[in-house]
Amino acid sequence: MRKKTILTALMLISADLLLGGCAGNVPQSPKDSTLQKESTQQSESAGIEGSGKSDSAENADPSGPKTDSDSESKADSGSQATDADSTTKTDSETLKVPASEKDLFTFMSGEWNLINPVTHEDYAHIEISDNGYFKYGYTDSDERCTGVFTPDHQYKGEENVPLSFALSVSGLDKMTFPDTGYLAPDDGYNSTYAKLYYGNCDGEDYIYMEETGNGDSFMSSVLFQDPKYPDETFSLGSNSFIMHRESSKAANASAETDTFYAWIWKADDSGIWTQEMKPLTWDDENEYTGNPYTAAAFMPKEMGSKYYKYSNSVNKKLLLNEYNLELDFPRYMCRLTVNSDGSLKDIEEVDNAFYGMYDLGDLEPEVSFEGMTFHFKNKFYDLSKLGAGNAILDVFHAYGKEIIDCHVSPHMSEYYIYDRFLGELCPETIQGTNLIWLDDDFTTAIYSQGNDVRDLCGDLMYHSNYDEILDLAFIEDGKKVRCSAIKSGDSKTYEEVFEMPERLDGAMNAYCTFADSGRASDYRKFMEYAPKDAVFFVVIDPQIWTRNVFNMQEVIEEDALNDVLVVALQDDTTSDVYEGDKKITDTWYLNKERCGRYKMTVSEGMPRYTVKVTTQDQGKEKTKDWPVTEFSGKTYTHCKFFS
Repeated sequence: MRKKTILTALMLISADLLLGGCAGNVPQSPKDSTLQKESTQQSESAGIEGSGKSDSAENADPSGPKTDSDSESKADSGSQATDADSTTKTDSETLKVPASEKDLFTFMSGEWNLINPVTHEDYAHIEISDNGYFKYGYTDSDERCTGVFTPDHQYKGEENVPLSFALSVSGLDKMTFPDTGYLAPDDGYNSTYAKLYYGNCDGEDYIYMEETGNGDSFMSSVLFQDPKYPDETFSLGSNSFIMHRESSKAANASAETDTFYAWIWKADDSGIWTQEMKPLTWDDENEYTGNPYTAAAFMPKEMGSKYYKYSNSVNKKLLLNEYNLELDFPRYMCRLTVNSDGSLKDIEEVDNAFYGMYDLGDLEPEVSFEGMTFHFKNKFYDLSKLGAGNAILDVFHAYGKEIIDCHVSPHMSEYYIYDRFLGELCPETIQGTNLIWLDDDFTTAIYSQGNDVRDLCGDLMYHSNYDEILDLAFIEDGKKVRCSAIKSGDSKTYEEVFEMPERLDGAMNAYCTFADSGRASDYRKFMEYAPKDAVFFVVIDPQIWTRNVFNMQEVIEEDALNDVLVVALQDDTTSDVYEGDKKITDTWYLNKERCGRYKMTVSEGMPRYTVKVTTQDQGKEKTKDWPVTEFSGKTYTHCKFFS
């Protein structure tokens, strides 16, 4: 096991799972919960006792996980993924990917231990029959409850082999639990929904179980938690659990030298053990915002796992959940790219959605308009009540946004911005004409006001020599702009070409896009701008569309004109504002990717305020000061990384 204090690791896994967890209520199951409860209570005893143990259960060794020395020797001998890493056996000697519900329950049947992924200690025992019924209790305790896994088929594509399950247990009133403030149900019964991943890794069989609701059932909050940690350092922050046993069969895993989806079971300092997965995809939409996207669930392509050693090109800093890879059990769905020599070239996180699903990218929404009414899916917005304009001329698409062009006059439009990730209109509009942007990146947009060209921060990009700009067009990949303009009283159209000022705010725009979408893929784009030793990031006056993205603010001056974000790039970061030697704000406690927001004056010359940011460096606190002044340069700069 790598040298890391247990307390630090516990805090990391709890925070990481909270950030990456799914939100919302437990989904409605097609099965009636009352009937299920009665069936469970009447049949579970017979289901356990009548089934007997399968061969795999009889041969299983529940004594616990392999030692760290075992893992280290594996890492040393298998530093790269090669054919020699995987033993090829005959069909009868190898684990096969289940092809039916019966096959899956056959694999699940037998005795398993639940392991604390931080302490590496087994804390509970579960015995599963080949029909899904089980007995469960804590290690070193004779108290038991009984329950059943019922295939639920919540995800499209689950035809023969279930991935999602309804879980119900009874007998909780006969067990003793740590004092967490979460009382066991009086009738001893509880139910929830979960997804399961399963496979073989480093000589052991594993089942990963994740609750797919909002994580507040008694089962996930107490029953399946390690009872030694009832204070939320590890337990209540997690809604996922690991079962393991020594494998009685080998599992094949082919060596990949391309890009593929994989579930990361284990990790060490040099690499990761991954199981190749295949996506089941379908069209879905965010139940809160209506934003359509390609949803996915994952099934195993093979039962075995391969060890891939990190190459020098792997940059963990680009990962939103990089601390997962500091744990020995990351439990992490990623897209991997492998070099021709079998080493790991790159890791890309798969974006989470809801209820255990994943998000593989946006789909085109149903958008229409009539008069001054904008329609997004089943939502209707009467823009005549919000501002100027007499008719919607068109609606344009950009990443995460719909841009609504409203006619005001021959010389003026008003652009409304609909944020697909928030499911609402931005409170600020753009007044001008000729709004354009590069590809689908709205943050690159510019527009004209009279004979000026501005960007979305309001900064002046160009002043025309003529009276009114009629048209703008990017040329040379956005490095230059062609501008058509007229003079007053002259019908002739004049053309100008100007070079765009160097804009140094790509990092700011990338961070704001990530804060809007919450997607790990967008965080990666932000961190590609960051220097290797950066510890925090500052933004001054972000683009106009971000007003609703950052809704909490510390107001230092009511009439201040500047909006300041202090962004943490690592956990356990604090931010304070001082005026002279006096601290004038409450402390912002920030974990990685979170920000503190201040309404304050950013000075052009002598600073009035100082922002003090404290970070942790190998257990020691380090404080960096930012005298609050504008960032200097050839053009106005809105952001800066601090090392």
